[in-house]
Amino acid sequence: QRFMLLLSLSWLFIASSRAQGENADSKLESSRQQMSKNQSEHYEIIIPYILNGEQWKPINSIDSKSHPALMKFLIQTESMRLVISLERNEGLLADSFTETHYMKDGTDVILTRNYTGHCYYHGTVQGYPDSAVILSTCSGL
Repeated sequence: QRFMLLLSLSWLFIASSRAQGENADSKLESSRQQMSKNQSEHYEIIIPYILNGEQWKPINSIDSKSHPALMKFLIQTESMRLVISLERNEGLLADSFTETHYMKDGTDVILTRNYTGHCYYHGTVQGYPDSAVILSTCSGL
């Protein structure tokens, strides 16, 4: 009975937040960040830098339409400097992959995608030979 009450209250909170134009996910994220700050006395705000030719330039986000084949970016903290070398993962998705989803009545809907904007990367952290980095720049960095 308590479980159903909690579930109903959770659903009511999410539904009312969305009805008021608020994003419930942002509220949850905000509480997670506050919780993290309370648990740790030291944190840093870090601005990543991207290697543009010979110079490191600060980035707020990567253009979601531009995905270079090779990319290096720098994360500098008070105690360490990490250079991340990335290569676009060309083989992750086929050029014409299909996406299948199902309607409520069980009918399958198959969509053929001609996806050429590969925005998935893999690479390493320089100086850490056994490191592995996997990330997406589809929605920025």
